Amino acid sequence: MILGKPTGISLKHHTENVLNELYIYLKKRNFVLEKYQRLIGVSLTNSLELICKYHDLGKKQSDWQQACQKEFEDFRITKKVSGKYLRRVNVRHEIYSIIFCRDNEVSLTDEELVAIAAHHGKLSVKHEDKWKIWCNGRGTEYWKRLKALSFEIEKMDFQKWVLSSYRYDSSRAILQFADKRASVKEIGEVVPDYFDFQYTFNPVWEKRPVQQLAEENAEEDLLLLRAPTGAGKTDASLLWAHQQINVFKRADRLIIALPTRFTSNALALNISANIFDVGLYHSTSKHIDFNTKHSNGFAKLLETPVTVCTIDHLLISLSKTKEEHHHIFFNLANSCLVIDEADFYDEFTQANLLVLLEALQILKVPVLLMSA
Repeated sequence: MILGKPTGISLKHHTENVLNELYIYLKKRNFVLEKYQRLIGVSLTNSLELICKYHDLGKKQSDWQQACQKEFEDFRITKKVSGKYLRRVNVRHEIYSIIFCRDNEVSLTDEELVAIAAHHGKLSVKHEDKWKIWCNGRGTEYWKRLKALSFEIEKMDFQKWVLSSYRYDSSRAILQFADKRASVKEIGEVVPDYFDFQYTFNPVWEKRPVQQLAEENAEEDLLLLRAPTGAGKTDASLLWAHQQINVFKRADRLIIALPTRFTSNALALNISANIFDVGLYHSTSKHIDFNTKHSNGFAKLLETPVTVCTIDHLLISLSKTKEEHHHIFFNLANSCLVIDEADFYDEFTQANLLVLLEALQILKVPVLLMSA
């Protein structure tokens, strides 16, 4: 049996599990496909099926497979995966997946190549040796090709850069997401469910002026809303988001960004009283006993129907300095965004915020800026 995991899961079984997770994702996240078609002009489905089918093909490579078989022998005795054999073999199966695709005449687009190469997050400069030295140097030509692609994108003007980032990050993020969910289920752990954004304004309430304004002007791409504390801006933002997601179909989730961790905590707790499944993420959110089924990591990737976070979490995703930033940027493109307490930010943050707003305009992301 050709192994796909040191726990004894076959490569065939794991690949089927990843494809199954992809199909669940596509069913639950249909908006993602529709938006990609609108922005880029091509379908994403066939490409996603291809990379999910072939992303682990390199695990058939003899050195990797022998090391995995030894891992499995130890696992049967200890019930733990040590990883020592796979670490010593100096083989990255992602590289061989690409090589085997070439050898088997499976044509990969640049986006598909990047998605497979990055599906374990080993595509940064600090992993250059894994491409140029490991695998007997067989990854060198692909490393050069990937570097050339990176330089090409970096030289683009801002609009082209944003759209190219979105194009590459889409398949990159979805493959990783399906692969991780499949792997977690294979070891018997629970993964968060998918939930839709649902909000209903209390029918016994009368809408306040600021709430009426937010709802009536929701067709604007960028809406600025200023009202005093206690005017009802939180429900105004939720009414606005309901229009974006459920009426105009311009997004499939809501992100609310605030300046500090304290304000994020308070708002998340407030919203969770009326909306099921609110995600909270900032640098210390994992230490908070927050009533949500989603893990800290799920909210971090903006996968919750409503995610409350600090503004820096969104700003830094433009840097692409960590693998997770690609996933965050992609999900941001599928969201509607509320930036609360906009008057709080200093000049440096405001300058960065203007760059973010420009990127969101290119990606057709509706934005509501609120201030007291």
